[in-house]
Amino acid sequence: MKNCLFAVWIASTVFAAETNWRPIPPEILSSKTPKIDPQADAECLFWDSWVEDYTQGGYAQHRTENYIRIKLYNARAIETWGDVKIEYPSSIGATISDFKGRVIKTDGSIVEVKGNQAKDTTVLKAGKLNIRAKSFAFPGLQPGDIIEYKYIENVSGGYFRYVRLPMQMEIPAWEITRNVRPLYYPSFSDRMTSYPFNIDFKGWREVTGVAGRSGFVRTSVQDMPAFVREPQMPDEDDVRGWILIFYVEGERKPEKYWPSLGRKLNDEFRKGVKVNNEIKKIAAEVAGPVNSAVGKAKALAFYCQTQIRNVAFEADGMKAQDRDDFFKTKLKDDDVYTSADALKHKIGRPQDIRLLFFALAEAAGLNPVFAVSSSTDGPLFHAAFTDPYFIKSNVLVGIPETPGGKLNFYNPGSPYLPAGMVNKEYQGQPVLLCDPKEPKLMVGDASPAEMSAANRSAAFSLSADGALKGDVRMVYTGHLGAERKRIYDGKSPEERDKELQKQFELRYPGAQISKLRVENADTPAGDFTVSYHIEMENYAQRTGKRMFLQPGFFQFADKPIFTASKRRFPIQYDNAWSENDRLDFALPPGFVLDAADMPGEIKLGGVGDYKFGGAYNKQAHKLTITRSLKWGQGGTLWFEAKGYPAVKDAWDKLHAADTHQLTLKAEPIQ
Repeated sequence: MKNCLFAVWIASTVFAAETNWRPIPPEILSSKTPKIDPQADAECLFWDSWVEDYTQGGYAQHRTENYIRIKLYNARAIETWGDVKIEYPSSIGATISDFKGRVIKTDGSIVEVKGNQAKDTTVLKAGKLNIRAKSFAFPGLQPGDIIEYKYIENVSGGYFRYVRLPMQMEIPAWEITRNVRPLYYPSFSDRMTSYPFNIDFKGWREVTGVAGRSGFVRTSVQDMPAFVREPQMPDEDDVRGWILIFYVEGERKPEKYWPSLGRKLNDEFRKGVKVNNEIKKIAAEVAGPVNSAVGKAKALAFYCQTQIRNVAFEADGMKAQDRDDFFKTKLKDDDVYTSADALKHKIGRPQDIRLLFFALAEAAGLNPVFAVSSSTDGPLFHAAFTDPYFIKSNVLVGIPETPGGKLNFYNPGSPYLPAGMVNKEYQGQPVLLCDPKEPKLMVGDASPAEMSAANRSAAFSLSADGALKGDVRMVYTGHLGAERKRIYDGKSPEERDKELQKQFELRYPGAQISKLRVENADTPAGDFTVSYHIEMENYAQRTGKRMFLQPGFFQFADKPIFTASKRRFPIQYDNAWSENDRLDFALPPGFVLDAADMPGEIKLGGVGDYKFGGAYNKQAHKLTITRSLKWGQGGTLWFEAKGYPAVKDAWDKLHAADTHQLTLKAEPIQ
């Protein structure tokens, strides 16, 4: 539920940092067991923050003051909290100041921590982005101690239109309180608004009786459990407790807001669409020979992906110098980089390449329309959350299969996606159609499992002592291939090969990997392919006259995915996929297949299919294994927590089948 923050403005003065420490009751000092979770290593007794946007010298400023107190119960807590790291974005002018900290021993004695002893390090630096961190060490900690600390984060010269307020920690919290004072300025008409995510929100109340804190409103949560990550859970923003505060102008009703936004975004996006004679020529050359609208759209998308260099990726050897040249000489701050510019220079950002695709599709008579999509990489779409914060950058182009018919969505701004597929995180998500005539909300399709496949094959020979050697080939298509290309495109061939070899050697301990070859790692066209030769001792286990073989080579050493008996969060998959394995084993002389039982078929209730079979050619002395898995059929990619037992049972059965062993027995050689 959205709530406005009504603040009583008195003066544009900066509030002073709280200098006094709060008293600690003796019973908390002496306590030895957690209050909220008996298994917790530590608990936050409170986390208070005072968040303020204000003006100083005519400029907007942003400031957050924090005060945190934590009780440590065991050695693991000491290891975790002995050094506190506070990250801040220095690239936007943020600073951390006024740090104060102390340790309160169980006997009430106090050890002060001086802020000038802090270490300041770089956490992440990429282009203009620079994330730094200040680290503060708490000395001589013992179980039962309490640590508490305060610090202020300042951002000078601007306010944040959007601010995230965490309401849940990695440890249980007795109370988390957020105090907020919005920006007031005579000419500033926007109002600060809030939207809570995944908490029992009790609304805002005015802060009274606190000296120097006029104009603040407050909200809090009590007895908040720790945030604990679970396998295959949704994005943290969809399950962790937090509040977004942001500024808007006027009231927004969903039924009016979304169509209005669709029209506005269409007008904004179309500023960069320019259909000139060269675009018409290319559209005719590329799409003209193709009959169907789908075929034309895919051909145009493939052209944009392969013929226009994308500065956001390392595809086809894109270098830093190329990017610098683009931003310095091609992209002007006061000009719109149009679709015609992208075609002329054969280079652009993802959004520029989408504009070119749109212009080409329009020139080809395909009636394209812009759209923005929700994403599984952030909070899922809430129609009641009337703001473009989570969707505006997720731009797609829709093209009808027939005039007025079903829309298919395209994103040629991502060079590694097969033409006609959209980013995996956009699949099956709500989409705002930015149609100037009929803007509306709809739901996009999810691509079928067959379009994202791992096609793997291997030919092995086994020795009498269980050693395995042979050649392996793995081909990844669709989302599986695009994901791997995105991971490895920025690495040199040597770095990529080294990393892959390390992965294989970890999966197959003691194995020797050679003849490693990677194909299509950084090119838009072609499937991501890896091949290698492997030699591994004791792959099959020899016991007397018997040998035990796991035929599921690609699942070797896999662990069960879900181990917990209970589940708190839903289960989410970004995309459907399939796996198709074929393995040929030349058996050692003197050994024959003894127990030939195969897992066979496992029913997955319409979510997918699984088959594991084999054929034994006694004359050729060869065993052939085939395995296939499909998951996410029909767009079934989300399972509520109450369905966890069924999902866990399905994957437990798949794991048992994948790690199934066959028995070979030694027979006298005739």
